[in-house]
Amino acid sequence: MVQEIDSWETGMYFNTNFPKLGMWLFGYQYEQRTSDKVKPQSLLESTMVIFGAPYSFFLKNRHCYALPEVTYENLVSKPEGTLSAVFDVCGISKLLIPEAVTALNRDSQAGTMLSRDKMAQVKNLELTALDRKKLNELVKKMELPESLFHF
Repeated sequence: MVQEIDSWETGMYFNTNFPKLGMWLFGYQYEQRTSDKVKPQSLLESTMVIFGAPYSFFLKNRHCYALPEVTYENLVSKPEGTLSAVFDVCGISKLLIPEAVTALNRDSQAGTMLSRDKMAQVKNLELTALDRKKLNELVKKMELPESLFHF
């Protein structure tokens, strides 16, 4: 069994000096800790843990980051403003924003089974009332904001 990474500094040491090992250890440890806490009972609930655990970690440690979260919704609704904030923090010239917006509009998964065309053909999962209730309970246990994850 992987021994728990006990501090932010230890995690950063591994991520800096041994990136692949650090990411694996951290991801496994945090996902496992979340699974132990909320005890998912189905594939759907386990998927929510995989999706929500990193965001839960971010929210609890947001004081360690130079920039608030960048959401998909913000990138889509106001790409120039969102990229401007990111570029400021990263020291990237704002002259590159138009090129970055063009890149955002390109399908980075073109030619794969995850391309926009292929994903548009996938039918959305229909959640039952019971599924929604269980996912909302899981979101509360994971201490995620209902405003983002209300089913």
